[in-house]
Amino acid sequence: MKQNLLVTISDENYVNQAKQFFSSVYFNSGWDGDYMLISHEIPEKKLKWFREKGILVKKIKPITNEKVGRFQISSATMDKFYLFTPEFKKWDVIIYFDADFTIQKSLDLLKETKGFVATEMIPEKVKNTIYPFSNNSNSMKLIKELKQKFNLKKQKFNAGFFAFNTQIIIENLFPQMKKIFKKYKTVFPDNEEQVLNIIFRNIRKKTSILYNYLYVHLKDKKYAEKAIALHFMSYYPWKKEHPFNQTWEENLKKAEKINLKKRLPAKETLTKEQIRKYTKGIKRALFIEKTIIPIKDKLEKVIGKTGKIIKNISPKIYKILGGKQ
Repeated sequence: MKQNLLVTISDENYVNQAKQFFSSVYFNSGWDGDYMLISHEIPEKKLKWFREKGILVKKIKPITNEKVGRFQISSATMDKFYLFTPEFKKWDVIIYFDADFTIQKSLDLLKETKGFVATEMIPEKVKNTIYPFSNNSNSMKLIKELKQKFNLKKQKFNAGFFAFNTQIIIENLFPQMKKIFKKYKTVFPDNEEQVLNIIFRNIRKKTSILYNYLYVHLKDKKYAEKAIALHFMSYYPWKKEHPFNQTWEENLKKAEKINLKKRLPAKETLTKEQIRKYTKGIKRALFIEKTIIPIKDKLEKVIGKTGKIIKNISPKIYKILGGKQ
């Protein structure tokens, strides 16, 4: 029977983040499959720690040596494409998380993955994430070509997390990803994310946002603590002022005690019913945070200017709109 694989990627600047990630997996999730670090030019002396812990290390050739995307970040994010090469078919299911995740609960239900699953907290279409961000006179032509070749009206997913059954790995998938990136990189602000969304647009299945709780979208600990996996994209817990800094630092410290020869049980395992319940609650909170509150704020500005008129016409409507008595 094939093993399952859990993977993250790191360059030399994110070694501690990778250690924290694997620590959270080991102590919280009860993961019984293989662990792997994809190394983006990390010096061998820094890889020794991972090897000694029993974590598999794969050294790869960078897909590009340039900075990528709108934020001109390390091309390490592009290394995700390697997961879709034939050598990874030796595993059954592969689960990928960015190194800025903290795992809080069991990942076992993902071992049942068929096809390709991913998620996104804020609904958005792929077409809205493709735009020129560099001085390239050819950008609008590329966008037009993309719209003609691919259905970009699909809902996008965040590529910080995904899981897939390796049966989807077909010949030339990896070269196809590189080709799409190379041709359209000037209109792909999020680098690999647009490529993966295009490649898997027709087979991607949605999974719960509990597997990719983007804390920056809903900074509420009572909801965050219900998540299976916390994603700290752009709001980093290794900064002292972060609400999860203490948790992150404790995980990093405990990383020294990882012993894959002695697997631990999951700290908490959610049932499918609990996942549905918590997901519903978080989506409701997100709707209030991203839709209701901004509308109310705008109305309050309007009321501030015309409140007296509305109050004189209809005190009831004035009260509903949030006017003060």
